[in-house]
Amino acid sequence: MERLPTLWEFLRTSFWFVPSLMAAGAVGLVALTISVEQSISLPSR
Repeated sequence: MERLPTLWEFLRTSFWFVPSLMAAGAVGLVALTISVEQSISLPSR
């Protein structure tokens, strides 16, 4: 169990982990936004 905090600290302080989480979150938000937009039907002008 001692190895898990060490691994987490290594991942958290590395230069690729946080930006990759942010990029994955952005992709998830795009997918969510598109699905919400498609499910809402607005009246056309």
